[in-house]
Amino acid sequence: MAYRILVVKAEQDFVASLANLLSGYGDGFAVSIAVDRKEALNELQSGVFDRIVTSLKIPRISDGYLFLSHIVKTLTEQKIIVVVDEKSGEVERSLHNLGIKQLFSVGNVKGVLQAVLEDAGMARQAMPTAMAGTAKVGDLSVERIQTALNKVMGPVGNMIFTDIASQVGDNKDLQRIVTLIAKEIGEEKKIALFHQHLRA
Repeated sequence: MAYRILVVKAEQDFVASLANLLSGYGDGFAVSIAVDRKEALNELQSGVFDRIVTSLKIPRISDGYLFLSHIVKTLTEQKIIVVVDEKSGEVERSLHNLGIKQLFSVGNVKGVLQAVLEDAGMARQAMPTAMAGTAKVGDLSVERIQTALNKVMGPVGNMIFTDIASQVGDNKDLQRIVTLIAKEIGEEKKIALFHQHLRA
């Protein structure tokens, strides 16, 4: 059974990077995305998650604290990681008072990945080679990327791919193409779906 992770309102680049890195471990992980506190609570009511990774701003910091207060009281068995734009002593103390032990800056995707792998009992496995936040090049092809993009974006996918491929040029940097496509897609749920299709 897949190790299930709920990601709540994290930056798009962070979500895309984490999803890509986890994809290097095959079908061992399933990532669900919630865009705000209400959607996150609905996800938690409808399913069981092994780990919650949440931004503190969902969309406001006060929403983040309300969400954390709720899940710490009602879902004490859940393991929670909080991702923040900037770590400060005040933020660390306030989260520690809630019982939150794991706090990472948004740029530390590798740290979040390592915490998830340790909890899932996979910490000794080698990390995927694509630490830049994209799927491994060996698993990708131009056709695979185009197909995944078209499944998510429909006919617009061809225009997006053509534009991005022209930016990258002739060097066929597939990792960079995937990263630029994720930025162009823009919506967290669609980015996650794009990466799911890339892994399929």
